[in-house]
Amino acid sequence: MVQHYSPTTFLRQTSNALLQACFEKQGALTDVTWNGLPEHQIDMVYDRWQDLPESQRLTIERVFEDAEELANKDGLKILFEEGQFHKLDLATELGQFPNYRDKALYVWLNYPRVFEVAGTIHHAHSLAQRYWQRRGGMPDSSWTGQNPSCPAYRQPVNRLLLRRSRLRRPQPNTRMARNNERMSTARNVVGRRTNWTRRFVNTRRSGPAPAMISLMG
Repeated sequence: MVQHYSPTTFLRQTSNALLQACFEKQGALTDVTWNGLPEHQIDMVYDRWQDLPESQRLTIERVFEDAEELANKDGLKILFEEGQFHKLDLATELGQFPNYRDKALYVWLNYPRVFEVAGTIHHAHSLAQRYWQRRGGMPDSSWTGQNPSCPAYRQPVNRLLLRRSRLRRPQPNTRMARNNERMSTARNVVGRRTNWTRRFVNTRRSGPAPAMISLMG
């Protein structure tokens, strides 16, 4: 799900502690008195942010935009899955935060690699169908698994490919099969009627039927 990013909305709905950590990680707004700043009162923070040099301001804005894309149910699910790949229990760790934006920004602060990969996966999932292109010209070669680190992935990859091949296998078209059966039955009926008609016509041409001959005799 693609969300529309608004810098003021993102600042207003993110806790001050995480905003402070984010700005300070970029070496910005270090002189702001964050402890005395009320939550969600972001006018001063926004103005100071916009006064930063352009390169620094845009770097922080890209972080906020990426966090906004992951600040939803689908994005959080991808963060959890990527965290599991890195042996992290993010579902438990992120339970302390009240909203999606806090969760996403926390992952960026503490697990930047997880955040980066999850953002790439989420972006790919959100692309329209026209951006996907089927590749049919890949070389037809089997995987040998010579790398010592590969055998551990051999069975999971084989199971995944087998499952996908089963899903892509064309399912029987029951309507087409039913129509073919009806056509076959119709051909048989027409064939029997045609044969009966031919026998009747041949009988009429050859002379009266045996029953008629006996009556006439």
